[in-house]
Amino acid sequence: MKMTHFIVASLITLGLSTGLSLAQSSQPVTASLQASASKPVLQDEVKIVFAHEAKGKTAAEVNRALAQAIEQARALITPTKGFTLSNGSFRTSPAYNKEGRTDGWQGRAELVLTSSDLPAAEHAAGMLGTQLAIANIQFSLSATKRRDEEKALLTEVAKSFRDRAQAAASAFGFERYKIMSLDFNGPGAAGAAPVMMRSAAPMSAPAPEPIKLSLEPGLVQVAIDVSGKVSFE
Repeated sequence: MKMTHFIVASLITLGLSTGLSLAQSSQPVTASLQASASKPVLQDEVKIVFAHEAKGKTAAEVNRALAQAIEQARALITPTKGFTLSNGSFRTSPAYNKEGRTDGWQGRAELVLTSSDLPAAEHAAGMLGTQLAIANIQFSLSATKRRDEEKALLTEVAKSFRDRAQAAASAFGFERYKIMSLDFNGPGAAGAAPVMMRSAAPMSAPAPEPIKLSLEPGLVQVAIDVSGKVSFE
């Protein structure tokens, strides 16, 4: 699988909104501080939705055709730790002709592949794609990866917040500061790939070669924002 090389960068922006106030000597001098850090991270998880549609004279006929298609597709895949397969939506409904009259039944069934192992997902999708249509491909950042990235960013944000607080204390003639409150915001939103459609091979045709599918995840911005209030002594 081709992977576009990229450089992971970190950006920290800081702001100081004040209220340094000496209204009364008994009241502590306080300030509100903000710190943020963000980082583009390569998505490491993919969700691929496969679908099969069928028509027939009766609902039972359509249901059998849909179930058979999903079963035959599942039989092509050997279960591994690299991905999981689960059933998606399964529905049937009356079909109507141009005159608005019922004309048999129609239905659609889905099979969902989820994986954080992109090479394994490519192989499995190539096999499933010979029997089912690829209806949608969506990339995301796994919970484990996001947690690790946020942990690293939090360390940066905490240091920046403390540095800003100490700098503000020194600038206004105080020796030290005390954190009174902290609020955290995050995570960043996960990006999604455009919908991809590909027709499956006819069920009666000889089994074709696996389709060639190259999964190219994108970058998603992971961000941590911290705001808080400090007092100076």
